[in-house]
Amino acid sequence: DQATKRAAFAAVPRICSIPTSLFQFIGFMETAVGPGSGTGWGRGMRRCIQDWYAAKQPRQLAYTCTKYKERTGWNHRDVLRLCHINPTKHKNSSHGLAVVCRYLVKG
Repeated sequence: DQATKRAAFAAVPRICSIPTSLFQFIGFMETAVGPGSGTGWGRGMRRCIQDWYAAKQPRQLAYTCTKYKERTGWNHRDVLRLCHINPTKHKNSSHGLAVVCRYLVKG
């Protein structure tokens, strides 16, 4: 049901306050999809993850992402590449977001 999916994805930024819980959510979503049903990285999932990164202030994002670099088999580089974030075109875009995303992906 689309309304339930939208409500669940909208709640992610409030529930997943740190990257550890975000990575756990991503792992859960990938296992919940099950074999033969896709990868779990549809448009709603990608937008949800993009919004999680963009909702944070650049300084706060840099702090939490360097404190929690990798958890439960996920790291920020992998997640940013899978969600296809474009920090310059996102609705909450800022130069700070672009700098932090570039650091997380390229080092």
